[in-house]
Amino acid sequence: MKERIDSAIMGALENLKIPHSASLIIIDIIYLLAFFALSLLVYFIVKKTAFYVIKRITAKTKKQWDSLISSKALQRALKIIPAAIIYFLLYLMPQIKDILELVLMIYIALMSYYTISALLDAVNIIYEKKYNGLEKKPITGFLTVAKIVFFVIILIIILSRLLGQSPIYIISGLSALSAITLLIFKDAILGMVAGFQISSNDLVRIGDWIEMPKYGADGFVMSISLTFVKVRNFDYTITTIPAYSLVSDSFKNWRGMFKSGGRRI
Repeated sequence: MKERIDSAIMGALENLKIPHSASLIIIDIIYLLAFFALSLLVYFIVKKTAFYVIKRITAKTKKQWDSLISSKALQRALKIIPAAIIYFLLYLMPQIKDILELVLMIYIALMSYYTISALLDAVNIIYEKKYNGLEKKPITGFLTVAKIVFFVIILIIILSRLLGQSPIYIISGLSALSAITLLIFKDAILGMVAGFQISSNDLVRIGDWIEMPKYGADGFVMSISLTFVKVRNFDYTITTIPAYSLVSDSFKNWRGMFKSGGRRI
């Protein structure tokens, strides 16, 4: 079937006096456009079906699971379908196979990262809705670390394909630049270590009232991220504290007083 289509297109191009080498590329581009249209059709059918099924399922479950849809994790995952379909049909387009394979691989890798990132955001939203008040332990730091690790893996894969080298070679090159890497990402690394210590030792939770005169903080903890902790003071001003300062410096946490039923005066 393909041979017949190729010969028909080739004959039409020869009548237009187009060189043979250019004709082969034009044939592959025609196949690419046809496969792209087919992949879009499959994408819209799968998207409509998937959203219909998931909405029916989430209608019978708790409301917080709706975040899996609102976070756009599913939308981003479905966008991989057209690229995957074309990727598996590359053998039918030998003239443009190499460049298409590289472009599609980068697209799929980046879209996979965005999908995982959106999924982790949805997990955080569900966690925020499920646990409220003083019983909520921060997980934002762990989720941010997971995003960074996954991004580094994706970056290594992309660089290895662009440079035509093994991922081990890329990792060894990054290891040689470890001093510069530590200097650039010093705050992120310190915040990551502090985040693990804060969570494992249960030093601070969202909703705790902490007092840290060094940074002018005296109020409720609003959020805990990888690099900083945001505190809303009693006068409704906002103070931002480096996350590692909660481990390296001393501060006062009034959680015990609230749990005992007391009140700060």
